[in-house]
Amino acid sequence: MVFGMSSPLWAMPPVSGDYPEATAIADVTASGLIKLIAGFNQGIDGGGRPIEKPTSFLIGAAFNLASNNLDRELRVLERKVDAGADFLLTQPAYDPETVEQVAVRLGGFPCPVILAVLPLRSVRHAKFLHNEVPGITIPDGVMERMERAGDDAAAEGIAISRELITSVRSRIAGVYFIPPFDRFQVIAETLDGLDISPFIG
Repeated sequence: MVFGMSSPLWAMPPVSGDYPEATAIADVTASGLIKLIAGFNQGIDGGGRPIEKPTSFLIGAAFNLASNNLDRELRVLERKVDAGADFLLTQPAYDPETVEQVAVRLGGFPCPVILAVLPLRSVRHAKFLHNEVPGITIPDGVMERMERAGDDAAAEGIAISRELITSVRSRIAGVYFIPPFDRFQVIAETLDGLDISPFIG
């Protein structure tokens, strides 16, 4: 059977095969996917039937600390955790106070948080992330620091990331880096001499 452009293959209901009750991938929410994977870990498939051998996935879930609609983000977070999320991966953050405020509001994070760190390289880079990348917010104070730094903006971006990690390390389980423009040496520059012992053990 050939479908025209108005009926792409991914839009057709999956009514054949071993799981005729399956629905299209667009019908699965993030918490629904987490619940499905958690079921695999318990030895059951999406239809409630036993599988040959349980899986042992460690389930991560996305979390935006600086969401423009934090109430909604926290409701979604609750569903993800209830569904079986083992840890959270955040969007890049730049304001330690944001991390602290969310942690206090929750009475502590419900599972380990791995914070995204994306060191800023320039004012232009900061403005691009703030204006063009959904989920990333550059606070006014950080933007002003990058502007004042001038030609030393890349070093200032690393300093901001170092300050963030130092400030929030007691609240989080660790960090993961998003190297800007594939400048992987920025990771070593950010971590150089930084005390990260609270993340270990």
